[in-house]
Amino acid sequence: MNKKKNIFIIVSIASVFLFLEFMNGRSDFWDFRVYYDAANELLLGQTPYGKSFGVSSGFYKYSPVTLLFFTPFAILPYTTASILFYILIVFVFIKMLLSVHQFLSSHILSKSKKEYLPFLITSIIVSAHIIRELHLGNINLMLLLLFFVAFINIEKKRDFLAGVLIAIGLFFKPHFIVLLPLLVLKAHWKSLIGVIIISGVLVLLPAVFYGFEWNNVLINDWFNTMTSHNNQLMTSPNTVYGLVNNHILDLFGLPPNKSIIVIVLSIVATGVFGMVMFHKYKIENINKSLANYLEYFVLIALIPNLTHTDTEHFLWSLPIIMLLVYLIISMKNIRKRIQFVVFLLVIAFPWYLNSPDLLPNNIIKSLNQGGFLGLSNLIIIGISLFLFYMQRKKLY
Repeated sequence: MNKKKNIFIIVSIASVFLFLEFMNGRSDFWDFRVYYDAANELLLGQTPYGKSFGVSSGFYKYSPVTLLFFTPFAILPYTTASILFYILIVFVFIKMLLSVHQFLSSHILSKSKKEYLPFLITSIIVSAHIIRELHLGNINLMLLLLFFVAFINIEKKRDFLAGVLIAIGLFFKPHFIVLLPLLVLKAHWKSLIGVIIISGVLVLLPAVFYGFEWNNVLINDWFNTMTSHNNQLMTSPNTVYGLVNNHILDLFGLPPNKSIIVIVLSIVATGVFGMVMFHKYKIENINKSLANYLEYFVLIALIPNLTHTDTEHFLWSLPIIMLLVYLIISMKNIRKRIQFVVFLLVIAFPWYLNSPDLLPNNIIKSLNQGGFLGLSNLIIIGISLFLFYMQRKKLY
């Protein structure tokens, strides 16, 4: 199956899905409705914060400057705007798959007859989360592509441009701040300078249109909204903190402990530091690009396990999942390959079947509230790391 056929299949399925959404009265695109209505509020001179749009949980949580991105959609009729946004998500999904595939195939399965197999398999694995992304009309894939382009620019020594892209992404979702310590550790100083300079520009940019006083009000509202959105961090079910507090401490009758957050973040920081140092000093003849890819996207894949987010943010594990697919396909031992596939099918099903269109809604709700989605994401990351280091001699 070649590249054009893969793209044709994705576009066809996406078109049928959109048609069914409209036919079944499910074309509300609730997340996009939030962005659309929030942009309209700002155009009317009102604050977009502290009010729900569409549904009771539909609060706008991004920075004031990011509404400039949604403003062109806001001036269109909602149905037209939502369809255009839907098409944009499909385009970004295809571009994301092709970009990751191109990077990995150049290092792992170059000139192989199986070259496009990972593209197809990854599409199937992430399909449940893509369905949710399309159904809600969200921007998680767009942000993932933005940060992938930033990574490629770092690889090409265009550090300042990478910093510009990272800063833009941070103003949509500050969760990606987890990447900044990695930039420090890797001494990407130009990227950090780019982040700082562009962050200052993005903070002040809305003042050009709305004035400094109103911009200060909007920024204050944004910080208050972010604080209230993360007040459940300690017991958020799919985070590592929630898994420990809700299952381990609760098992012994102990109340949730805030210190778990500090402990987990310290362990993650130590692990990332150790991985970077291991790549730098311990592995001989290392493929630096693959090592950099692993460091960068493991951190991004861990974001839903470290911050209080919605379940669709687990889509950010896509680059690690495609890496895992490549690593399994490249295994020479067929028996071991089958064993890994069966293990992942059994243990990580809360991840790849996370859709009420595939499983009953009550089961999906139980899996998510029980933290099984977060646990399966950790397992996927762990298996990817294990296979990467197990096969590293064949990759370098």
